[in-house]
Amino acid sequence: MEEEREDNRFVGTWRLLRWENESAAGSISFPYGRDPRGLLHYAPDGYMFVHIMRRHRPPLSSDALLDGSVSERAAAFSGHVAYAGRWEVRGDRMIHRLEIASVPNWSGGEQHRDFVFLDDNRLELSAPMEFDGRTVLARVRWQRA
Repeated sequence: MEEEREDNRFVGTWRLLRWENESAAGSISFPYGRDPRGLLHYAPDGYMFVHIMRRHRPPLSSDALLDGSVSERAAAFSGHVAYAGRWEVRGDRMIHRLEIASVPNWSGGEQHRDFVFLDDNRLELSAPMEFDGRTVLARVRWQRA
C-alpha cells in the first residue's frame, strides 16, 4: 500500500538549473561548472534519488562498466554525485535518509536541506557543506520537469 506524503508539492521529477556555493566572504563558486546537469526525483512512496554532474565530463577510454584507467575513473567520480533513499519534510527542512550514495561516507546517513519554493515550478534547496576544507552555503535550484 502506498504511503500518503505530508507534502505533495515535492512529488515528481526536477531538473537542475543551478548549483552555486557561497563562501563566508560572499564569493560565489560553481562546483560542477556554470552549466551542470542533474535530476532530482521525489516519489509519493517516500523514496528519492538525485544525480548531479558536470556537463562536459571527459569520456573513459572504454564503454565497459568497470574499465578505464584509475585517473579516468577518478575524473569521472569527481564530476558526479548521486544518492538515493527516503525523504521527509520536517518544518522548513527536507531530510534525505541515504541508503546508497556515490560518496561512501554518506551511505546510511542523513542530508538536511532548507527549502523554499520560488514558485510552483521552481525549488531551491540549501545547506552548509564542506568544500576544499572550508564551509560554504550550497544553493541548488531545481525546475519541475
